[in-house]
Amino acid sequence: MRDEWLKEVIAQLLRDARIRRLAVEGLTSAAALDEETVTIAASDPDAQVRRLAMRAAAISGAGMATVREGLDDPVPLVRLEALRALRSRSDDQTCDASLHMTSDADMSVALVAVDQLGACGGAPDAVAALERAVADHSELNAPRGW
Repeated sequence: MRDEWLKEVIAQLLRDARIRRLAVEGLTSAAALDEETVTIAASDPDAQVRRLAMRAAAISGAGMATVREGLDDPVPLVRLEALRALRSRSDDQTCDASLHMTSDADMSVALVAVDQLGACGGAPDAVAALERAVADHSELNAPRGW
């Protein structure tokens, strides 16, 4: 009996998350997002809703302050989308954020951050980080996980 109840609760939570995901995508497509909606979606318990909030901010421009908070999300997919959002809106903090995220524990996030540093040629710290990456041979013989 308890197992059935638990399965029903889990099914309801998943259904609700799917509804919220679709709602954020629909509002994004309809260009009907405002800062408050992006902020609410960015604090959702579902990681995909938070990721979609980062994407929505990139498309609409609403909630860009929330995107900066997304860089600290515990889920790599959200951090990755937050980085992309900063780049797509030509945010003045893109270079600093990308520089910081090059040391992210998730390889995908770190690689996007390094890639985004390519647009930061005017930032001496970004150039220095890229030069260090080129010159770093410490893991040259290490097996790659990707």
